[in-house]
Amino acid sequence: MTKEGYDVNLYTGSSDSSKKTRVKKAEAQFGLDSGDEPRIGLLSDSMSEGINLQGCSILINLTSPSTVKLAEQRAGRLDRMNSAHEEVSIYYPQRDSISGMIKDLLKQRHQLVSDVLGSNLE
Repeated sequence: MTKEGYDVNLYTGSSDSSKKTRVKKAEAQFGLDSGDEPRIGLLSDSMSEGINLQGCSILINLTSPSTVKLAEQRAGRLDRMNSAHEEVSIYYPQRDSISGMIKDLLKQRHQLVSDVLGSNLE
């Protein structure tokens, strides 16, 4: 599907194809060898583990992750040692009060995890 001149791709857990097939398709479009043309991928949480999207430089979370582990998994899809980008940008929702509360709680949890174990997120 094309929207506003960008190729838009949707990957969710509710599809006829197997997760393995969806992961291969997403990695082909957004992985290390995916090319430089701009495109948009909408991926559900079921795609936050076991997929490499290091061809992407921006992650826009449509929902706030509820745990530090999930936040790191989402960021880790892009921010890999062999990433095509020197740095990646990650955005979180901030409009509704629920997302704001989750975001505040996530910040507190992240600080605790960072202090105790170290962290991959800034």
